[in-house]
Amino acid sequence: MSHSEVYRLPVPYRKWYIKRLIKHFEKKNENYEKNKKASSPKKESEAVHDFDMNKFRKFEDLVSSKI
Repeated sequence: MSHSEVYRLPVPYRKWYIKRLIKHFEKKNENYEKNKKASSPKKESEAVHDFDMNKFRKFEDLVSSKI
């Protein structure tokens, strides 16, 4: 969903959507960490993962400030 679509949702649905996104990304991060331990990661992939998490945190902060 785009930012404008989420913004148009009623507040309870917006909160649910944000919580669901957080749950999704935490699970994705968990799986990433599990796979990372199973194989030897490259430093470049770690940097990409950190960058993705930083982008998600910025998005989360932005949405939280709108609610």
